[in-house]
Amino acid sequence: MQLTRWCRKNAGLLDKLRGFDEDSTVSVHRTDSEALLTSVKSNLRRLLNTRRGSANSDIEMGLADFNDAQLASRNMMSNICFEIERVISKYEYRLKDITVLPLMDNVSPLKLHFKIHATLPFSDRKEAVEFDLLI
Repeated sequence: MQLTRWCRKNAGLLDKLRGFDEDSTVSVHRTDSEALLTSVKSNLRRLLNTRRGSANSDIEMGLADFNDAQLASRNMMSNICFEIERVISKYEYRLKDITVLPLMDNVSPLKLHFKIHATLPFSDRKEAVEFDLLI
């Protein structure tokens, strides 16, 4: 599972202290808002790639196994959207007003593609962010 695109970039506290971009060994200088969004994106990547029950610290952390019987249900896409929203709401406290929508891909029908819309409070404002999620 991968986050294929996001609107803006940011980093978390450890990224700032380290002074490095997560995907390179080159030191980077970012604005606070860029650092925040990079941190959120990094956390979402780890969170959405975790299978429920595999995290020793919290067995509810992560997504359910979508290979289960729920894939046979008529509401498969709404069940997956609900599960993604549940996990993000519970474990990524910085995102608010989270909505997950399925995207239909006629070219690659076996890939599950979702759009995550949310707001990210930052200082004195709220910024609308969106992420593309490919399962």
